[in-house]
Amino acid sequence: DEIIYGHSYQNGVAEVELRMWFDGVLKRLNEKDRKIVKLLEMGYTHDEIGKTLGYSGHSGVTKRVKFIKKEFYKFRSEENDNQ
Repeated sequence: DEIIYGHSYQNGVAEVELRMWFDGVLKRLNEKDRKIVKLLEMGYTHDEIGKTLGYSGHSGVTKRVKFIKKEFYKFRSEENDNQ
């Protein structure tokens, strides 16, 4: 990470831009997936999230996280195509 003109950059992408992408993806997700994201932000492990949301283990959460990541990259790609 580096700071340029008061903005944090990660791999050349402004934190503000990442937040916009993140918010755009959240709108696409169902309620349970949004809860997973929130719990991840709070520092929960996949196992803890699974227990909290009623999964039998962490594998269901891991699958959902993979889906959420795909949605993020898909959204980011669409945004870049629209510019």
